[in-house]
Amino acid sequence: MKKAVFFLSTAILILCTACSPDNESSVTGTEDTSSPQIAYTDEWPDNQNTEGVPVPSEGSIVQVISPSDGRYCSVTFEEVSENAFNDYLVCLENAGFSLLENISEDISGEGDLSIGTTYSNGKIGVSVAYYDGILSLYMSAS
Repeated sequence: MKKAVFFLSTAILILCTACSPDNESSVTGTEDTSSPQIAYTDEWPDNQNTEGVPVPSEGSIVQVISPSDGRYCSVTFEEVSENAFNDYLVCLENAGFSLLENISEDISGEGDLSIGTTYSNGKIGVSVAYYDGILSLYMSAS
């Protein structure tokens, strides 16, 4: 149940960001027909949205989502400790990313924190979500 809530929250975050006015199609009168390409892989993607973004040192990549139009890239890891998550946030800052927003929420009422942060280096925005060993990165070039 906890993982289902986390993935649902991540999906909503991705959809809201992908549908924001800044990401509207530049072609007037046409609908965006690109669909996300979901890959169940263990390989870090190499594209415009991941350029300069550090790769987490712990965990296994279980899913990569990237639409064919290159609007964003989402990578989900499992088996990530809370210490490794905190270390990753430091790695982001050391790579030139600045913290824009940080949200933590006790979703069970028993101290189970869902953590979400947003970073940017001026070229790429990185939304980082962590809950119960699952780390999700949503990256989008400006």
